[in-house]
Amino acid sequence: MSKFTKHNNNLYDFGNSITDYFNEQLFQGKYINKETEKEVVFGENRQLTGIKDFSSYEVRNYFGTLHMH
Repeated sequence: MSKFTKHNNNLYDFGNSITDYFNEQLFQGKYINKETEKEVVFGENRQLTGIKDFSSYEVRNYFGTLHMH
């Protein structure tokens, strides 16, 4: 959480801290795919296992951008 309290003039760095927080705190963990009953793991450093052809994940927040979402 200290990433959010430090003085930071760069919105992109702050946005990256928010993205890291979401990835680590909200998604990281083990889940069971209800359709296949197989384990899906959203691991450390955005590693992903259990979903065919995907080996990493990232949730982007676009914080600090000027375009409409």
